[in-house]
Amino acid sequence: MGIVEALVVGGATATIVAGAAAVAVTGGWARRVATFALAAIGALWWFEAWVGAGVSGALCAGCAPRTFDPWAYAYSAPMLALQMLIVPAAVIALLALGGPSRERGSYISPS
Repeated sequence: MGIVEALVVGGATATIVAGAAAVAVTGGWARRVATFALAAIGALWWFEAWVGAGVSGALCAGCAPRTFDPWAYAYSAPMLALQMLIVPAAVIALLALGGPSRERGSYISPS
């Protein structure tokens, strides 16, 4: 595992989780729906990394089973990690940092 892969995968995953929580608390319904869809894409990447760990190239009776290694998966398929983990994390971060929803009347008005 390389430090770059660990930081990218860990950071993108933390951004998805924290950003989705922030949008769930302060966002409107449109932000929540968009965030849920993007978080599902990130979860699909983790599922693919998990399934890919169980698939080996050839049947080998004496070989040890492959272990779950999402960092190697991100290293071996960087475009997939970019499309399914990093870009959704960036969009969720923008949705979370977009400010409070005007539906609840939580914006600041001049007094």
